[in-house]
Amino acid sequence: MTLIIPWSRPFKAKLAIEALSSRTRLNIIKILLGSRRGLTAQEISRKLGLSLPTTLEHLEILVSSGIIQREWRVIGRRVLKAYRLVDSQLDLKIDLLSFVETPEKRELEELAHLFVDKVREIKELDARPLLETIQKVLKVDRAKALSVLDYILSSEEEIVDHLASQARTIIGDSDTIPVRELARKMKIHEYWAYAVAKKLEEQGGFILEGSVLKKIKEE
Repeated sequence: MTLIIPWSRPFKAKLAIEALSSRTRLNIIKILLGSRRGLTAQEISRKLGLSLPTTLEHLEILVSSGIIQREWRVIGRRVLKAYRLVDSQLDLKIDLLSFVETPEKRELEELAHLFVDKVREIKELDARPLLETIQKVLKVDRAKALSVLDYILSSEEEIVDHLASQARTIIGDSDTIPVRELARKMKIHEYWAYAVAKKLEEQGGFILEGSVLKKIKEE
């Protein structure tokens, strides 16, 4: 099935154009076109002769654009992230007026942060925010709300970083906190709470054991 980006999603169109504007990312797409099952970042970096951090940076841009997707693959006893193309064809439609009036990424980041913080004053942050909720909370028109929604969905990692910085204050001196309790205190869906817990674990100082986040005690 062809990957379609309609004219009503100008921010997604911008992400796709950005993703396709790099020779390195085009080479990644070329490699993935020859792999049905997808490849790990390490496999791609070896084929391209690039460092792993550089390869991951390009892969994140392609994932954000929706052109490729991440999935888990079991290799021996290890579970690794693999990347594969969503489809070999892309149908990109652009309404030039909507396209040129779409806010820049920095403005959308600020609006997304504002929405995430303000919505939690009145209700829980949904796993996938509703367009109507974004319109109501930010008091913006449908087109801008749609761009904010597309930003949130394509930049989950950045939204999780924003939430994780607040989670540390909420956890405070507690040695342990169940993910469900973290979700309740932060007024976020458990989907986001687990992502925040994993992010805190990655940043260090915490370990996620099952559904409980624990502080690592210094010896």
